[in-house]
Amino acid sequence: TMALAENTASIESVNGLATIQLYPNPATDIINLRLEGVQVGGYLATVYNLSGQQVAATEFGVVNMKSIQQINTANLPLGLYQLVVASEGWNKVISFVKN
Repeated sequence: TMALAENTASIESVNGLATIQLYPNPATDIINLRLEGVQVGGYLATVYNLSGQQVAATEFGVVNMKSIQQINTANLPLGLYQLVVASEGWNKVISFVKN
């Protein structure tokens, strides 16, 4: 079994300067996705369950090399999910738990 501390954040480095932060993890009703130091442009955040089914998605733009997006997780069943953040030429996968 895997134990996670309450209200922790998942922080991922994209290219050494850019970071993607997902919080809270474990999630309840909403996850916050914070990007800093990333390229200006369009992004897609997609949530997949462990069966590989897409269960949520949102498109957003980044204008000042940073952005905070909220993704509704209220209707997701309890379990482990993967959030894929993608832009032109790269993607990053972050796992999170829905409690």
